[in-house]
Amino acid sequence: MFGLGILQADDRLWPIDDLAERTKENTPRYYLGIPTHNGSLSTTCRYEFAELLPQAIESTPETDAAGRLEFLATLCRAYPEEDGQSLMGKKGVGLVGYVKQAIAWAGESHPLYPELLVMLATLLACRFDNSSATAANAEEAWRLKLKAVHDLEEALGLREKALAMTPINDYKWIPRLDGVTELLLTKAKTTQVDEDLRAAESNARKVADIVPEGHPQKMTVLWKLGNVLDYLSEMDISSESYYDESTKNTGRIAYLDEAISFAQECSADSDSETAPLYEIGELFMTRYLRTGAMSDLDESIRRMERAVQRGEGLDDIRTEWANSLAAGYGYRYSITRVESDIRRSIHLLRDIQKSISRRQSARYEFDEGLRNQDECALHLAKQLESRFQVSKSMRYLNEAIEIDKNVIRQVKLRKYGWMNDKQRVFTQYAIRLLKRYRVQKNAADLTNAERICHHALKAEPDGVNLSFALCALGDVFYQRHLDGQSPDALRTASSAYRDGFSKENASPQHRIQCGMGRLKTLCLMGRWEDGYEASSKTLTLVQQMMARSLENAEKQYLLGQCVGFASDAASVALNAGKGPEIALQFLEQGRGLLASSIEDSQIDVTSLQASYPDLAEKFTSIREQLQDSATPRIDPKTRHNFKNHEEARSVQRHKLGEDLDRLVDEIRTKPGFETFLEAPTVLEMQAAAADGAIVVLNVNNYRSDAIIVEKDRVHALPLPMLSKEEVVERARGGTIALASTETLEWLWETVASPVLDCLGITRSLGQDESQWPRIWWVATGIMSSFPIHAAGWHVASSDLGHTVLDRVVSSYSSSIKSIIHSKRRPAFNYQKLGDQSQALLVAVPQAPGCSSLPSAAKEHEVLQKLFNTINWKVHAAENTKDGVMSRLRSSQVFHFAGHGTVDPLNPSRSFLFLEDWKKDPFTVAELLELNLQQGMPFLAYLSACRTGQIRDEESLHESVHLISAFQLAGFRHVIGTLWEVNDDICVYMANYAYQAMWNGRFTDRSVCLGLHTAMRKLRDEWRSRVASSGQRGKIRVSSKLVHSAESQMNRSQNSKESRDMLSCDEEEKLFWVPFVHFGV
Repeated sequence: MFGLGILQADDRLWPIDDLAERTKENTPRYYLGIPTHNGSLSTTCRYEFAELLPQAIESTPETDAAGRLEFLATLCRAYPEEDGQSLMGKKGVGLVGYVKQAIAWAGESHPLYPELLVMLATLLACRFDNSSATAANAEEAWRLKLKAVHDLEEALGLREKALAMTPINDYKWIPRLDGVTELLLTKAKTTQVDEDLRAAESNARKVADIVPEGHPQKMTVLWKLGNVLDYLSEMDISSESYYDESTKNTGRIAYLDEAISFAQECSADSDSETAPLYEIGELFMTRYLRTGAMSDLDESIRRMERAVQRGEGLDDIRTEWANSLAAGYGYRYSITRVESDIRRSIHLLRDIQKSISRRQSARYEFDEGLRNQDECALHLAKQLESRFQVSKSMRYLNEAIEIDKNVIRQVKLRKYGWMNDKQRVFTQYAIRLLKRYRVQKNAADLTNAERICHHALKAEPDGVNLSFALCALGDVFYQRHLDGQSPDALRTASSAYRDGFSKENASPQHRIQCGMGRLKTLCLMGRWEDGYEASSKTLTLVQQMMARSLENAEKQYLLGQCVGFASDAASVALNAGKGPEIALQFLEQGRGLLASSIEDSQIDVTSLQASYPDLAEKFTSIREQLQDSATPRIDPKTRHNFKNHEEARSVQRHKLGEDLDRLVDEIRTKPGFETFLEAPTVLEMQAAAADGAIVVLNVNNYRSDAIIVEKDRVHALPLPMLSKEEVVERARGGTIALASTETLEWLWETVASPVLDCLGITRSLGQDESQWPRIWWVATGIMSSFPIHAAGWHVASSDLGHTVLDRVVSSYSSSIKSIIHSKRRPAFNYQKLGDQSQALLVAVPQAPGCSSLPSAAKEHEVLQKLFNTINWKVHAAENTKDGVMSRLRSSQVFHFAGHGTVDPLNPSRSFLFLEDWKKDPFTVAELLELNLQQGMPFLAYLSACRTGQIRDEESLHESVHLISAFQLAGFRHVIGTLWEVNDDICVYMANYAYQAMWNGRFTDRSVCLGLHTAMRKLRDEWRSRVASSGQRGKIRVSSKLVHSAESQMNRSQNSKESRDMLSCDEEEKLFWVPFVHFGV
């Protein structure tokens, strides 16, 4: 740090303390010496300089106008015009009067006149900025700034006058035009007047166009244009809903896209600059918060992390950067649940708190430090709450609540200063108190939560977080209703939810939460018609939230926020008398949306190609680029704007998503394509039931129904004996409860028997299974965990007609739309392909870190011989992810024998255990990115544990598991399992099923029938052993059952090998039950 002093004409630096004495000695005119370090003012010096300058001027006799003018000339030279406002700070405001005097002394002919005009404009703008310093809240701050807007208007006039006096070829002309833009933007932010905002945009574009490439100011002006466009994007969200179809492609996101584009352009050759790294990271973060695009979040974190690492010494700005970075890690953790993200976030926030505490003794940083400390503390509270959500440890939630309480208390105690987003902060505090109340039932927490919600509502009556606050208030009163604390609590809660949903400028997620809350309160009040209207509007918002440019992980996260809503809405529609068709459409519109979006991206465009080839070509091109997200097609002219692949991928996906939206809208205007990519109509659903009934099982707190689709009608069958409470209780029992004869009998009585009786399927049709009827079961929510196909009295009754397995051939699907989509795919024609048919057989008997599966190798051997016998080409592939993926595209059959696992927190991270799974797992998420349809894949047989299981409640309605992933990737049929399976039994089941498929010449029916026949045979063997042993529900694995048609295999009668990482007690398993078929 250099000293501050008076620079005499002979360049000698005099200490500032000698100023008065030197003045008395009538020394020559004085200049304030401006000490710099690496060419810029130190933070402390800029405040002391602004404070001491009036003293220096006052020390100059009033008669010495030229002397005073020289001091101001020094000031002009010291502070660059474009940085003046930020450098002057509050201390420089007192100079306004002196500069006005100087302007009067100098006159327009003086060479310093334009500089003095700019200086005065800077000081007035500074005074405007400080006009809200004493405000108690955001609303008061805005009112104070409106009162002071005359300072801003005067400053704008001064800068425009200075600009007019500056020759266009003068190096100061560009920054002065840029300064006008800055003031116009500031005015627009204050007045919210559209003309000011458009003027700022016009000026910014004018500067960007005028400044040539390679000019030293090019980066600065482009950066300023990006800032203007960024604010334009914010203004659009305040005035209209982004999700309005007429504006969503040209509104706020378009401005933000352009801002990012200019920011990338201006920093294309400046990746070494720390500030651009952070600022561009902030823009990507902003777009992530508005679109939910994960690639934007990843790119934001990458840039901010580099900026923070490079900026270790910049304490006054690193706080803000690290705080934003911590928030980014927190956002990503909430989606991916990767532990390293939350640890990094908390570590950053604790470091920031320590850093701020160390620096708060510095006068110039005190106010800013308090503000940063508040923001940091609040972010820390959020991350601690995230830890609580996963760990359920109350210490994390308690610490988060104490942080909230302390921050709010400290802000109230301060003499001045206000907190940004006070409404959001109060609301988050109330939500955490409510969470603690639900665990500990301390009445004070609920009372305080209600009080804090009211504070949040008063903080910003028209704020963008108003919907968030109203939803929290509704939750508080709903809890009071549940606890029986107030007779009017339910009505109050419903009103709060209604008001929150009506705020169209609010976040769609908050509005959807309000819609869900509104529905549950209306149902409890028996207002079914109102509930129907509320659910219809909310479902529309859910669909609009699923932007085409979002990746599957982001869609899964967003849909997890509204789990179960479509199920409730369908029941409400039935109670409101709207009919089963409406209820069914609600289910199709509001669940399985992730699968639906993937299916839409893979739709066959043959008919579109025949009628409108140009549109089909455009659709196919955009679709392929969105699917091939690893290698986006970047325009060579703009390739240099991107620092890395992830950045390019993010930008391209967003643009392609918008292009596809516009194209789909255009296609729907053409005759015959009015419903292109829309939910299926009732007639289309009935057509899908031509080969057998489709039974949709819907269970929730309001009612239980089977909505049955037949080829000539849709009807609802109430299931009064089926309650959600019992379904949940049985599901909590896990495999032991689900794989029991008692559960199978309960399923028969409550679900299967009423459905089959309604369909007129009242008895077994004999041994010729080729003539048996088919049923597709579409189970919603937690019902998807139950083996409906195995329901019945398998032991207690001598008549096997009281079982599903002995009356119909069962298949499953995640939705009716999935059945329709699968039927539209080209069917596998074995007769045509013949010996050109190809199979990929993969067996991993010893995956790293997993138990040994000796029968997996035997299973591979048996199937190899079978496929060789029927002249199929069998691929030999390495048991690695790359090896398998390289062969999948050309294989009609994929068979996997090995371990599988389910990620309970994020089903998209579930995977099959290949040899390289520790380094590069073959996950559901990666499968969902594949499109194998060109190779006409026929069957994926997953002979592994839990390939159809979902352990995350938030994903139950989306059916995100390994089976659905292979089906969405393009396979017409998938066979998998609901839970763990026995190693030996897998060999038998696979061999017998493939034999039946071969006998049926690999038709669609042969797949489900082959599995059905194998299960019946295994069930019959199990039944006979149970009868002979007298032990109901138990089985020993028979060596007869695992006998291969091709070879005699010696097997232990009590093998304990399970195709799961967890061992299982085979005596308690019904091994024929967990195998299921998904397909047409």
